[in-house]
Amino acid sequence: AQYLGYAHPIMLMIPFRIFQGVGAAMTQANGMAMVTSVFSDRERGKGLGAHGSIIGTGGIIGPIVGGFLVTYASWHWIFWINVPLCAITFLGTALLLDSSRFRGATQGDKSFDWLGATLSSSTLLVFLLTLSNGAELGWFSLPIIAGFLIFIGLITTFIWWELNSSSPMLDLSLFRSRLFSVGIGSSYISFLGVTSFRFLITFYLQAALRLTPAQISWVLIPNALSRIILGPLSGNLSDKYGTKLFTTLGLLLAGCGLLLMAFMADSTPIWFVILAIVIMSSGSGIFMSPNSAAIFSSATGNKYGVTSALVNLSRNSGNVTGIAIATAIVSGTMISAGFSSNVEEVMIAETGSRILSTFISGMRSVFLLMAILQFISSIGHLTTSRAPLSEA
Repeated sequence: AQYLGYAHPIMLMIPFRIFQGVGAAMTQANGMAMVTSVFSDRERGKGLGAHGSIIGTGGIIGPIVGGFLVTYASWHWIFWINVPLCAITFLGTALLLDSSRFRGATQGDKSFDWLGATLSSSTLLVFLLTLSNGAELGWFSLPIIAGFLIFIGLITTFIWWELNSSSPMLDLSLFRSRLFSVGIGSSYISFLGVTSFRFLITFYLQAALRLTPAQISWVLIPNALSRIILGPLSGNLSDKYGTKLFTTLGLLLAGCGLLLMAFMADSTPIWFVILAIVIMSSGSGIFMSPNSAAIFSSATGNKYGVTSALVNLSRNSGNVTGIAIATAIVSGTMISAGFSSNVEEVMIAETGSRILSTFISGMRSVFLLMAILQFISSIGHLTTSRAPLSEA
């Protein structure tokens, strides 16, 4: 984060962001496993709900602080402010964390699957590059077709290697559980919707509704506030009544919120936008904790680490592919209408202009697609969710 504060050329920012991402991945992969291991099976939803609430708190504070820093200071401060925060967290972890409290740890084979990690990252990179450039180069152009073929080859090789490796990066045997598979898949789909919303809504609010970054940060508060309130509540209730009701209801609400966003235009009143955000984020908040609890209920204690890694992989994969899919659809819509895919032209466009209307049309297509995916995903949870613990 410190070096990102000094980075000016974009080519310097990319490697620094990679370095920052490595640290974030380590934190995310272990955090959920640690929470799961210290809570009993009967309180797993409660613990994961508290975990989600903390994430939601960061989601509130982050956009507000970021919006004010960009508006009144410099974008460099978005990264510099992380330096003291990371230092405090590091010292607190080193001094206070007792590893003996975490059950389910194993001292077995600690070798790292370097080939699996390389194949995994290469697969995702090729997929993102192919998807992001399809609209500009043409979906049936040679580079795009070659990209998809390489992607298929890489993901096939990755799966084969993980199934045959003595120390795989990801234990794919976990997917033999229908509960686990549906949970991971729906988590990925949920984050597709959440990320495409987060990515596009800021452009919409700034270009169509003419809000400043500071104003946008306030509009987005309900997105995180609902997680703080509903995450622990739904997690706690799912421990008593099972996960089916909450995961299904959450996905349906998220889909309804995204469906409302598919009707937004350049003259949509701000109350309608906030209503759609509240419904979508409420659904996401209700869904996350019970779904995570259901996923972990299908794993044994010595697999909490890899389970947490897979949950975070579904989240991060949903994040990056959500942006790529949104970019591909919006860019394709703009290019087909004769415009450049450069979003800077949209940001300076006048209200009611054709280029702004075209951008909004592409955005609405993204939200409609994501709403449909949420509705489809909810069907899977009607048949594969954890029963109440008193009945399990």
